[in-house]
Amino acid sequence: MKPLLKNSRFFIVMFCIGLLSVMVVHRGMRHISVFELFFETYLLTALVSCFPRWLSNITKGVCYVLAYVLGIVDMFVFYRLDFPLGPAFLRLCLQTNKQEASEAIQSYVTWDSIMSPVLLFLVILALHLLSYRINIKEFRIPHKLNNVILLCLAPLLLFSGVLSLKNEWFIVRNMLAYDGDDMERQAQLPYDGGFYLPIYRFLYASKAMNIDELKIRRLIDNSSRVKVGRCAYTVPNIVLIVGESYNRHHSSLYGYPLKTTPLQEELAKKDELIAFTNVISPANNTSQSFHLAFSLYATGCEGQWESYPLLLQLFKQSGYNVTFITNQYVNDIKAVIWDYNGSRFMNTPELSERQFSHRNTKKHPYDMGLLEDYDSLKRFETDHNLTVFHTYGLHFMYDVRYPKDQRRFYPRHYKRPDLSEFDVDNLSHYDNAVLYNDKVLAEIVKRFADRDAVVIFMPDHGEMVYDNCDQYARNLNPKTRNEITQQFDIPFWIWCSPMFKEQHEELFEKIKKARNLPFMTDNIDQLLVFLGGISTEYYRPEDNPLSEKYDKKRKRIIMDGIDYDKIIKQP
Repeated sequence: MKPLLKNSRFFIVMFCIGLLSVMVVHRGMRHISVFELFFETYLLTALVSCFPRWLSNITKGVCYVLAYVLGIVDMFVFYRLDFPLGPAFLRLCLQTNKQEASEAIQSYVTWDSIMSPVLLFLVILALHLLSYRINIKEFRIPHKLNNVILLCLAPLLLFSGVLSLKNEWFIVRNMLAYDGDDMERQAQLPYDGGFYLPIYRFLYASKAMNIDELKIRRLIDNSSRVKVGRCAYTVPNIVLIVGESYNRHHSSLYGYPLKTTPLQEELAKKDELIAFTNVISPANNTSQSFHLAFSLYATGCEGQWESYPLLLQLFKQSGYNVTFITNQYVNDIKAVIWDYNGSRFMNTPELSERQFSHRNTKKHPYDMGLLEDYDSLKRFETDHNLTVFHTYGLHFMYDVRYPKDQRRFYPRHYKRPDLSEFDVDNLSHYDNAVLYNDKVLAEIVKRFADRDAVVIFMPDHGEMVYDNCDQYARNLNPKTRNEITQQFDIPFWIWCSPMFKEQHEELFEKIKKARNLPFMTDNIDQLLVFLGGISTEYYRPEDNPLSEKYDKKRKRIIMDGIDYDKIIKQP
């Protein structure tokens, strides 16, 4: 009680500033965040009360400045751009010159923005300053009331502390993350409040930006020295479709009882689509999967991924027209940590220029919109083309991944008494998203049906979707066989056009022969380099499943240390 009486103004102001951010900007579980705010504000007040008066005043002044400035900026950005502080926004600010900054301020600082919730910060500031002008005599609380407050305060603090513990650990783990991939893993752990205050969002965004900058500079330096030899253009039209959060065990192409992939199955019956049966992803987060797939680095190689050439740069330098069509990694200042971390090596101007001939510039509500982008960019195609589609696929939340009028599966189609009503409904949404994704994939294949082309489908990772459990989404620290198979077993197939089958009979037979080989997608680059006929010192035939030298016994190490094949043999 003593810290609150000694620094009551500080406690009230800091709590009000934080409460405003929680109630307006924060999109997490606000009721939990309010208790966490109360707990943290009390601890901060108690800490300040222990300082000598001069140090206490300096500390309070710094806290006030940070709270007001970051709170107002965060609220302003949220009101004008509909997202809170993040690493992409900070980078944009640092890359903006004085003229651009002046024009932005004139454009955004309008009467409407001032009269928005930003005004509430100004009201708090005005009342705060006014409190210093009022001569308030020492306020004494009656003894009985003081006892009642003390009696209530201790349990309230204890309750708030216990309720906050999970999210406090989340914040600490994220702040201690050692690199961008680790930051993404920690940021996707289940939590209640997250970075619920502007100060946390600012510090985390700054950390992400600084860590990532080192890797990007190294990538830029290395990419300037990349050399390629001659190119045979073995397959003139190569298409790579990167899916999202696709659990192989929910594809009827692989035996799932509900017909979630009828169009892919039709292509398989025509002996055009070759489904690989033993393919896994190296990670269960998009950023790390992308870093491994789109560089010529693989698990087990020396050094770090950013020290190796970028796959798409090799294709472009070899003479391929490289088109990137994404529904996630467009250049977007709203990017959250997992998109920001995964997309920087594609969106940094120098690296984007070196990798892509053309790319789309906007996202779509549904993945079918990517076909519109492809159709608009098709006019730029040449005799040799590598086209990469990056879908939003089956990313949580599943119910927004497909149009509502295309729903075919409902809770009545599932006999899962072990699941709640929400979970059964959520499961049905996932399967509907798989069915919609099937249509998207079939439409992409149609675009290349009359050409000498191959289309490769490869999700970034799997997803937990209630298979023999009551869990969904991802467990970033998987331990059991069931957790690992759901999150790492992915569908993988190669579709070969009729023209390709006719002109590349031997290569087609190699693809069919490789369908049951163990493979991990950190080596998709080796397969693509082979299909392109690109000569490079970084090609490793032992990592290419279509090569006679392919190493079938290679250890498939996932999550930087787990032997997948060893785990999978466990009961």
